[in-house]
Amino acid sequence: MLEYYGNTIDLANDELSKYTDHMEHLTSVLDHYRSIITLLGKDKDYDKVLSVLNGTA
Repeated sequence: MLEYYGNTIDLANDELSKYTDHMEHLTSVLDHYRSIITLLGKDKDYDKVLSVLNGTA
């Protein structure tokens, strides 16, 4: 029984780790786009921000 719960906790930890890694990646991508938008001086132009995020800029 203890082994079963240990394995369950390990699996849950693995899934949480994958989720955390994915969220860290998305945060990094968002920070990259934010930097580009700021360098372009368009950080207050929300239509331009949306177009950059959509890949249509």
